[in-house]
Amino acid sequence: DLSGFRLGTILSLDSSLALQIAAGIQSSSYPEATYFDLNLYPFTIDRQDDYTTANINLLWLVNKDWRLDTRLSYSKNDSNVQIYSYDRTIIGLEANYSF
Repeated sequence: DLSGFRLGTILSLDSSLALQIAAGIQSSSYPEATYFDLNLYPFTIDRQDDYTTANINLLWLVNKDWRLDTRLSYSKNDSNVQIYSYDRTIIGLEANYSF
């Protein structure tokens, strides 16, 4: 079972620069999912995850063929099964060429 919400927008700063912002939440449940403990014996648990994310991207149109994208993204997953809990930060830079 999944439920969630995501909201985002793009703001045009000028003719060649745009700022993209987004955030989201998601709740997931996995009834009677099977996992293995350290002794390799299976057990069943109702797994529950809560996921949140936030992104900010700066898009720069260098010229008609080239675009430069910068990205900062943070996500967090809380789970009652420890191996599925994490925090993640991504910083990225991409060059895009259109032909």
